Amino acid sequence: MRILLFLIFLTIGLNNEIFAHRTCGSEINLESIKQNDPDRYQRIMQMEKHVANFSNERSLGLLTDHEVITVPVVVHVLHTGQPIGTGLNISEAQIQSQIDVLNEDFRRLNADASNTPVAFQGVASDPEIEFVLACIDPNGNPTNGILRVQTNVNSFTLVENPDGSVNEEATGIKFAPTGSPAWPAERYLNIWVCNLGNDLLGYAQFPDMMATQPETDGAVVRTTSFGRIGNVSAPFDQGRTATHEVGHWLNLWHTWGQGGCGSDDFVIDTPNQFGPNFNCPSHPQVSCSSNDMFMNYMDYTDDGCMNIFTQGQRNRMRALFSGGGVRSSFVDSPYGFTISGPPDPVCPTSLYSIPNLPAGTTVAWSASPAGMVSLSPSGNTVTVTRLSGQNGFVNLIAEINSPGCGSITLEKQIITGISPALIDSIRGPYDFPANTSNNFSVDIIPTITNYHWSVFPSGDEWIGNQGTNGINLSISSPGFYSLGVDITNPCGTAGLETSIYVSGPFEQFNIYPNPASDNLTIENTKGDAMQSNGEVYEVSLYDGAGRELMSFPKTNQKSININVRGLKNGFYYIHIRYKDALIRRQIRVER
Repeated sequence: MRILLFLIFLTIGLNNEIFAHRTCGSEINLESIKQNDPDRYQRIMQMEKHVANFSNERSLGLLTDHEVITVPVVVHVLHTGQPIGTGLNISEAQIQSQIDVLNEDFRRLNADASNTPVAFQGVASDPEIEFVLACIDPNGNPTNGILRVQTNVNSFTLVENPDGSVNEEATGIKFAPTGSPAWPAERYLNIWVCNLGNDLLGYAQFPDMMATQPETDGAVVRTTSFGRIGNVSAPFDQGRTATHEVGHWLNLWHTWGQGGCGSDDFVIDTPNQFGPNFNCPSHPQVSCSSNDMFMNYMDYTDDGCMNIFTQGQRNRMRALFSGGGVRSSFVDSPYGFTISGPPDPVCPTSLYSIPNLPAGTTVAWSASPAGMVSLSPSGNTVTVTRLSGQNGFVNLIAEINSPGCGSITLEKQIITGISPALIDSIRGPYDFPANTSNNFSVDIIPTITNYHWSVFPSGDEWIGNQGTNGINLSISSPGFYSLGVDITNPCGTAGLETSIYVSGPFEQFNIYPNPASDNLTIENTKGDAMQSNGEVYEVSLYDGAGRELMSFPKTNQKSININVRGLKNGFYYIHIRYKDALIRRQIRVER
């Protein structure tokens, strides 16, 4: 992360010019990272793949993600001894005003949303992300989400590593004794508020660095740019610096990418732009042959000029919270609470609990769908008992009411009963040629201890990978068969079956019309497969006395046309030689 001051050293008012321009220390230089930190580069690329898959599934309607995500925030206020509400030791009201701005901007409830130009209103989005001051600290004690830490540093100056990233220990904001250590990054958004030097407004750590530096994850904001009341200074007095930096924390790049028209921010609906916009320009501003979206929160314009996140930016942010995303813990374990219990199926009973609940917390347990299990709750634990004959997935639900936090809902999907009832079907082809290898499989469920595959009638089959959820099957004799799998878990054993049809080689050749008058066609219905496998067949025509009248060279064509105009009316025979088989068909010529 390089400090992007973007200073224009004009001959007039240098200090005022610096202060009037937005400055942000959050930046990615992919080429430098690729050369100096290949592991981080691979993590970034993997995150981009995750975003692309998420966006694609959502566009195809395969993914619904319309639940609002709530992010607990802890604000570290670094001051030099001022009374609460003065100077660097900002008031709780100023802090709450910043939380309010985040909730407006990340829900598109901001009053200036109407200022978005018509050209961009169609891509404006509600990211459906909300922020609350933390109500429980890492030890389970009630908190107001504000830490006030006295420091002897009047102004913090960013220190860079050789690769351009921030040397956080040398900078001192996030480590004692000069700063305030982060709360667990998988449970909280850490925001440090302090006096930043060099007129820097803020910076944030990108989510790819969670893998190696979770202790420094979060955002830093200059005291006079945090919130919209109290100790704030125009034109960065509307809380948009935190909106911008939290955008970085949620994997958003600057709208100009790495700079220049050939660069990109990996968001399809933000127009390419050459570089940052400053102050509050009028629309339109053109660079890279298109109108700049200078009012985007990820540009460098003044607070009062910013008003939009796009649908593409929404997808990037929401992808972090989806399954496998870097910040999925905020959804899987809100506030750090989670339901723990055995991975085995409920048969007949299992015990589940919520550890580390604060004193005074109450829990109401339920299960959905009803009628599959019974519950015996006792505070933060519950005994789940499988009802007779019930097999399937059950959502175990805990409604928590905690002092300071209000109501929190936790869910855990559990398995009850015999696993085969949880599997829809055996996947694989219904029909396939004899002596070919074909794949069949069933769902993977962790509680299954054994898979046993069988074919009826048996004796002509070969099964590879027996004992696993996926097999290779080959059958030598044509006909109808039943393929079954017996699946065992701690609750017992049950089975699934499916019908399959094994075709002989003669069934892949159609001969028509029959009778024929002028032309006869031999169609190879497996032509594509034969061509890809390098297989061939050979065709000959015989009369009733067994004399060969016509022959054709070996081929893998999808069809062969035979002119029979010169043949007398009567019966003839087509011979097709394929693999080790001789296919003999009678035809009739009739006019």
